[in-house]
Amino acid sequence: METRNPERPTINVQSSDRLTAMFAEQLNLMEHIREKHGRLKYPISQDVTSIVAELGEILEHVQEWKHWRSNPPEVDHDHKEMEVADLWHFIIQLTIRLGVTPETLYNTYMKKNKVNHQRQENDY
Repeated sequence: METRNPERPTINVQSSDRLTAMFAEQLNLMEHIREKHGRLKYPISQDVTSIVAELGEILEHVQEWKHWRSNPPEVDHDHKEMEVADLWHFIIQLTIRLGVTPETLYNTYMKKNKVNHQRQENDY
C-alpha cells in the first residue's frame, strides 16, 4: 500500500514533457467541445469562475480548514486528486486562452520562484 505524504510529495523532475502533454490534451478537449457544441465564445472571467468553483470543491473534500470539528471526515484521496485534476483543466485552459505556452509558463515560474526564495531569505 502506498503511503501518501502531501507535505513532501515525490516529483520526477525528468518528466518535464508532462506539462506540454497536459497543454496538448487540453487543446484537444477544447477542440472536441467546439466540434460538439459549435464555436464557444465566453469571457475569460468564466474560466476564472470555474477555477474558484473547483477550489471550493477541493476544500469540501479536504475539510482540514474546519479547525473546530472534533471528528473531521476521512479524506478521500482519489476524489481529491480528481478535483485537483479538474482544477488543472481550467487553469491550463485559462493559460492557453491568455496565450501562454508551456515554455513561457515554465520560464516565468522559475523566475518568480527565484524571487520568492530571495524574499524568504530577506524575511519578506
